[in-house]
Amino acid sequence: MLPTIFAVSKETLVSVGTEPETHLIREWGEEAGRNVEVRESPGDAFYDHWVCVARADGKE
Repeated sequence: MLPTIFAVSKETLVSVGTEPETHLIREWGEEAGRNVEVRESPGDAFYDHWVCVARADGKE
């Protein structure tokens, strides 16, 4: 599903619960030519503990 979302958006935000999931998001984003930023989110210690932002143009 993410490759389709990457194809139709310039910036995609995905939140996940575990660090291993962030590695998958980064891998898929980089395969799609995206610059992927990963951050810990202090707001939720379980469901949305990690936030990944994938940008098409590499700008922060």
